[in-house]
Amino acid sequence: MAGPAGAIEGRSRDLSLGGMFVETAQTLPYGSEVEVVVHLPALERPTTIRCTVRWVIAAGMGLQFGALRVAETWAINLLARQFQRS
Repeated sequence: MAGPAGAIEGRSRDLSLGGMFVETAQTLPYGSEVEVVVHLPALERPTTIRCTVRWVIAAGMGLQFGALRVAETWAINLLARQFQRS
């Protein structure tokens, strides 16, 4: 993930079409615009998604996705359905 201060590493949780929670030791302030590089299993290559920080806690931050392309929407839906089944 790249924010105003450079790259930040984190692990995604609770992924949906609206956004995701990112576990990270280095959070950004509410309202920050970030670009997140996401590795979605259904896609061959990592994809970059523009996001906005919507909430922050000690363990990480909640990100709201900006506009998603069709391939990203499909891959996120597929992944979310797999998690619902397990």
